[in-house]
Amino acid sequence: MVDRDFHLRGRLVVLGLIGSSHAYASPTATLRLDCTDPSALDIALTVPSDGTPVFRMDDVAMGSPGMAKLVTDATASDDRGALPLVRRFVDGSLELAASRAAVGSVTLRYRAHAVAATDRGAREGLRYDTTGVGGAGDAFLVLPESRRVFRLRVEWAGTCGQGTSSFGIGDVDTTGELMTLRTAVYFVGHPRTFASDDGSTHLRSAWFGATAFDPADAAAWAARAFAAERRFFGDDDPTPYRVFVRVLASMGERANGVGQSSAFLSAIGPRTPFGPRLRTNIAHEMFHRWLGLRLRLAGPEGSSFWFTEGFTVFYANRLMLRAGLVSPDEFLAELNSTTTRLLANEHAAATNDEIRRRFYDDDALSVVPYARGALYAAELDAAIRKATHGARSLDDVMRELYRASFAAPVSSYGLHELPQGAVRDAVVRELGPSGAARFDAVIVRGAMPEPSSDAFGPCFERVARSYALYQLGFDPKQATVRKPGPVAAKAGLLDGDEIVSVESANVMADQEAVVTVKRAGKQLVFRYLPAGAKRDGYAWRRIAGVPDARCPP
Repeated sequence: MVDRDFHLRGRLVVLGLIGSSHAYASPTATLRLDCTDPSALDIALTVPSDGTPVFRMDDVAMGSPGMAKLVTDATASDDRGALPLVRRFVDGSLELAASRAAVGSVTLRYRAHAVAATDRGAREGLRYDTTGVGGAGDAFLVLPESRRVFRLRVEWAGTCGQGTSSFGIGDVDTTGELMTLRTAVYFVGHPRTFASDDGSTHLRSAWFGATAFDPADAAAWAARAFAAERRFFGDDDPTPYRVFVRVLASMGERANGVGQSSAFLSAIGPRTPFGPRLRTNIAHEMFHRWLGLRLRLAGPEGSSFWFTEGFTVFYANRLMLRAGLVSPDEFLAELNSTTTRLLANEHAAATNDEIRRRFYDDDALSVVPYARGALYAAELDAAIRKATHGARSLDDVMRELYRASFAAPVSSYGLHELPQGAVRDAVVRELGPSGAARFDAVIVRGAMPEPSSDAFGPCFERVARSYALYQLGFDPKQATVRKPGPVAAKAGLLDGDEIVSVESANVMADQEAVVTVKRAGKQLVFRYLPAGAKRDGYAWRRIAGVPDARCPP
């Protein structure tokens, strides 16, 4: 329920253009919110005219479809007056196209509908509760395509409480292309806020909704994790990094997020504990500031997830152990979770091209580059250490690639990108032809990575283990169960059952799946282990007698 006594009004204004013929050009985006009826935001974007403008927004934002239907009541005007728009859907994108050439500045106005935090919806989309409203710009900003560099002024006004974005708190000036707006996070309201300052390291966090833990503890931990990752790359940028956390009912006990170069947007459930999973997620997404956004490879989307996601899994866990922010046992649990997600995955041998093509189609397949990349990183690190007798490691390679990325060409996304083969070339420099052959086998063709037994330091060793393949038995993204697999059918699910909800730890065959369906007007709940045939593999264990102090590699 929304507290009807809670009022929140505000607007977000983005102004200015570098290199414009106007004295002070004003691409303007105005975000207005009335939380007595917080189902929508009123947006206005004003930009200098450039021919016949077409405003666009992808219908799918960060894997969640349906963004276009949340944009309504669009109108436009320019210096001549009303500028009629044609609304259309082209190649998966909403387009608002002007029907004539514009004169002077163009202002686009529309309504972006928000979804209550208690309802199902896009994790990173516009969500609201009594503490405020906000989300990622990808989910609600309809912008013209332009590669021009703008002077952007983010200005909050009205009686809206605390307005903040990836650019900073309150009114902020910055520069960038218009897509800079889309890749930012925007929130306005009355969150719980925390600040951490240690020398040139600054972190700010805002928490929207009621958490199951004291967010002050999580904010302090996040600041220490950010500092550890920053040190790894030698990053001395003093600009504050911002963490936005939104509590969503549908997340239950889970946590997920998306990292940006200057911010991290997290979605957690009302029962999510501040335990290893949430800490891992925070460390992972913050690490993307460097790997994925500053250090990235050219190529089609998804072709380098083994690197940007997989190596991030490896380093987020390893750096937290080095910094004393997770215990050796917590590190081991996360390592074995990563190993399980690959070895218990029926798509474990998928080629990199298959992953690129079908990443968003299958949740189990989407896990593969994360786990494969992480275990390959461990294998590669151990191989480099052995080949150089400890003189070099994967750390050296990563830092060299990071430094090289600053001189790399800028992509259509506005980000520097090294050539797609940059990591493979680095492997060849370290390990020669045998390293290239192993890279091609594991990363390109889908062979199983094989980290050496001592790959994770003196505390841990590799042991043999068999895994049951994770088989939920149906596609949880569909509205109904279609031809349930043997395990699901044995549990009682039938073809045509209407899917109400699915609770299952993805690719964890030893954790119970809870499936709720509707059948003949009745709601039924089925509980079963989504475990199929067995596969031989490996796991990791502590070496007896080695003290915790020796565990960080």
